[in-house]
Amino acid sequence: MKKNIFLTLSLVLLVSTFLFSYVSFSQEQITLTTYYPSPHGSFQEILLNPTTGAILNASCSAEQNGTIRFDGVNQTIVVCATTPGAGNFIWMAAPGYETRYWVRDANGIHAYDVQTGQYLNVGIRRNSSGTYELDVLGCVHASGPCP
Repeated sequence: MKKNIFLTLSLVLLVSTFLFSYVSFSQEQITLTTYYPSPHGSFQEILLNPTTGAILNASCSAEQNGTIRFDGVNQTIVVCATTPGAGNFIWMAAPGYETRYWVRDANGIHAYDVQTGQYLNVGIRRNSSGTYELDVLGCVHASGPCP
């Protein structure tokens, strides 16, 4: 009986020694790195999810000031900003991404409106003799002396 108790205690002591030594030598270190908020720097591309409704020239809040979105209806990058002198905030075309710009085609250069998908009433075109002329559909107002 004493032999069984001795054998049992020895076995318990041996197993305990292995368990405690394993726990003390098997410590792990884990490092977690998060990217929220996103790191500063330059990016090759940024994906803006298009809005489902038109927001160009719609009102936005002061808390959204500086927020950039992609107007999915007008296909325009917009930024929430205050209108000069008015003090209210609207979604306006981002600087450098205007809704009206000049396009070149075989006939010359014409003003084009992205929102309507139409050419505007002014352009510079090549006439039949091969020279360029100002092409205006509508009234023209000029001031100042002409040479």
